Amino acid sequence: MAWTVASYARRTATAEPLIRILVAMLENIYLFFELLSFIVAVVLYPKYKHTPYKYLLPYLLLVLIYEYGTISRWFAINHRNLYIANINWNIFFAVFGFLLTRLTRTFAFKKWMRFAVVITLALSLLNEAFFQGFWDLDSYTILLQFIVIIVFNGLFFYELMHYANEQLSVTSIPGFWLNTGLLFFCLANFLFYASFAIMAYSGDPNYLLLFQVIVNIAIAILYSCLTAVFLCFRKRSAR
Repeated sequence: MAWTVASYARRTATAEPLIRILVAMLENIYLFFELLSFIVAVVLYPKYKHTPYKYLLPYLLLVLIYEYGTISRWFAINHRNLYIANINWNIFFAVFGFLLTRLTRTFAFKKWMRFAVVITLALSLLNEAFFQGFWDLDSYTILLQFIVIIVFNGLFFYELMHYANEQLSVTSIPGFWLNTGLLFFCLANFLFYASFAIMAYSGDPNYLLLFQVIVNIAIAILYSCLTAVFLCFRKRSAR
C-alpha cells in the first residue's frame, strides 16, 4: 500500500506541471473559437437571417460579453460571481432548448420538448429561490439542463436517420453540427458538474486543473461546431 501511495504521489507531481501548461495553453484558445464563431455568424448573417439559427447571433454576443466581463471581474459582488454563471447557464439552456425544439419535425416531439424546456427553467428558478440559492452555483439544475439537451440531441439524430435524404451529406446540414457540438459539450460538462459539489469544495488542485482542461476543450469543440453551422449556409439553406 505504501508503494502504491508513493507511486501515485510521484505520478501526480509529474503530471501536475504538464496539466498546468495545458491549462495555460487552453485558457485563451477557447476565447478564439468563441470570437471566430461570432465573426462568421456576423459575416454570414444574411444567409441565415430567415431561419431559426438567427437567434444564435445575439447569443454569441452575450457569450463574449460574459467571458470578457468574467475575466475583467465586471460581475464580481463581494468577490463572488457564481450568480452570473447561473444566469449564463439558464440563457444557454433557453436558447438551445427552444432552438432544438424549432428544428424538430415530429409534432409529438416538438410538444414535449417545449414542455420540457419550460418545466426545466421553472425548476431552475425554484432551485435558485429556495434550495441551492442564487449566489451559489446551482449545479443540480445545470445537470438537469444538460440531461434535457442530451435527450434533445438524441431525438435529432433519430429524426435524421428517418427523414434525411439518402443522397444528402449530413455534414452539409447545420443541425448536424449544432447537435454534435452540443452533445460533446453537454456530456463533457455533465461528468464534471456531477462531481462538482464534492470535488470542487475539497480544494483538490488536480481536480480543478482537470476541470479547466476538459471544460475549455468542450467549449472549443462546441464553438467550432457552431462555426460549421454558419458555414453550411454559404451555398445552401438546410435543416
